[in-house]
Amino acid sequence: MEKREAWRLKSQKAFDLLHRHQVPVILGFRFLYGIRNVTPFVIGASGLKPIRFFVLNFLGAATWAVTFGLLGYYFGQAVELALNNAKQYEYWVLGLICAVALAGFIHSNISARRAKRNGESA
Repeated sequence: MEKREAWRLKSQKAFDLLHRHQVPVILGFRFLYGIRNVTPFVIGASGLKPIRFFVLNFLGAATWAVTFGLLGYYFGQAVELALNNAKQYEYWVLGLICAVALAGFIHSNISARRAKRNGESA
């Protein structure tokens, strides 16, 4: 950590948090973006008893897994509900995309012909 300034700053934040709020930090460091990678090293260097770390880390990992699993499940359900009727609109959307592409192609060809004609007559 001595060689990497960013790690040293993050580890100092993690040490400060760990000394003030040991149990909540160990239970929730997975949720703390920015210091979640360095926190296990800091916890290991803090002299915490291994059995205490194991129990708290297990509870924190279980909480994280259940939380993100449920969030993913419910997010998937919300997307499925939002897209449930998408099948009936997909042909309309495809037709609209094709119409816009065709209009752009025709406009491009007409513009190119005009530019060519104006260039030849000048």
